[in-house]
Amino acid sequence: KQCLKEQEQQGEFRPNAAITREEAADAIARATQAAGIENTLTLEEGEEYLSRFPDTFLCGIPYRLALAYNVQQGFLKGDEAGRLNPQGQLTRAEAVTVLSRMLEKTGWLIK
Repeated sequence: KQCLKEQEQQGEFRPNAAITREEAADAIARATQAAGIENTLTLEEGEEYLSRFPDTFLCGIPYRLALAYNVQQGFLKGDEAGRLNPQGQLTRAEAVTVLSRMLEKTGWLIK
């Protein structure tokens, strides 16, 4: 909630805009942290997770650790070609899948 408030005050909160995969990774990482699941990845460990994908050089610096955390937790996975496509838009189907995985991990969703 605080993050959204800060974005709104800075003119960055765009509720009707598409979201990129790296932005979604950041939001998911923040949500899991708010749920009490701490991201203990170091930058070095994060880079190791990202090195598995050929296109993570496209990931913005502020999103790298969040993207790596999502990969580590199994929330985000590569596509058929093994890419993460960090600056690509997250589809609705992908959003549901990522949120479902995150909710299962936090214990808020039981399958």
